[in-house]
Amino acid sequence: MKSICCKAGYSPPGAVWLVLILAASLLFIFQVVKNEMPPGELSSFSYHSVSGQKTFVPERGKFKIVILFSMNCPYCMQYLARLNRMRERLPDQQYGLFTTDKTLFTSALYKSWVSLRQDSRFTAGILDISTAYTCFGDPPLPVTFIYDGENKYVHSLRGDRNIRELLKWIPAGNKKHKRKGVGNE
Repeated sequence: MKSICCKAGYSPPGAVWLVLILAASLLFIFQVVKNEMPPGELSSFSYHSVSGQKTFVPERGKFKIVILFSMNCPYCMQYLARLNRMRERLPDQQYGLFTTDKTLFTSALYKSWVSLRQDSRFTAGILDISTAYTCFGDPPLPVTFIYDGENKYVHSLRGDRNIRELLKWIPAGNKKHKRKGVGNE
């Protein structure tokens, strides 16, 4: 290593600093990526609903789709509006729509979700920041986390995505969705 560093113009102490800086950079990158990833398994967590404090309990045997969003994010609003329009075409799975914004229930967005609010598959609520970070890390929003029937993390979709992209990761289990053309290419 000494000969490689000397040919490159670095003194031995300079090479040590270079290796230390490189190691620190890699550690920093690892921490950022780790903070954006949710834990491997989805467990129950508390959230605030219109009617007060509740617990989101992942149902065994069903895929879980958890969408984190911000009320101040135009991409989040587009994604949620698309989800609301295509709600009847989504397979029978468990869906959670969560934000840390305290204004969710008084917003025009929430009031426009008439069909989502009446659909028992969907849960909407406000997470405490510590709960959001503990359960899902610190990803860019909007983000859709997909968990399998055993509550194991499968995949995440980041940003404003097409609903068909979401459907590629969920087993439909219901042929009527294919007839309507959702998920087909």
